[in-house]
Amino acid sequence: MAGQQPNFNAMANNMHNMATEVQNMANIPAVTGGAQILAVLQTMSGQLRAIETRLDTIDNHLDEIDQHLEGIDDTISSMTANIHNNAAIVQNGRLFSGAQPLAELHDPDDNSRIPIFPQTGDALKAMNCKAVI
Repeated sequence: MAGQQPNFNAMANNMHNMATEVQNMANIPAVTGGAQILAVLQTMSGQLRAIETRLDTIDNHLDEIDQHLEGIDDTISSMTANIHNNAAIVQNGRLFSGAQPLAELHDPDDNSRIPIFPQTGDALKAMNCKAVI
């Protein structure tokens, strides 16, 4: 069976031409544009990471400020309680009778009213040591 034989030179030329055309595909705007888009996206990704790092730093600084302000709040609360208690001590020191009402003292830790504080000087004298502590 003798049929037509392949033309290897023609095949080699066609493969060479195809390789040249494949190389030319890099010149298609969609291909080069895609590479440019990818480069821009990579740049943006890096910038977003930098922004995220800066925001994390700002968040940490805000946490530190918040802790500092909480300390200031505690100090103000304690100072307010001390001022109130000093005024109450002066007022209570001017009472003439044990039946007169006492000015209540406040807890210096949180400036809250002391719940079992006696109403009068007589009630204070009647308290046992455990109730006072």
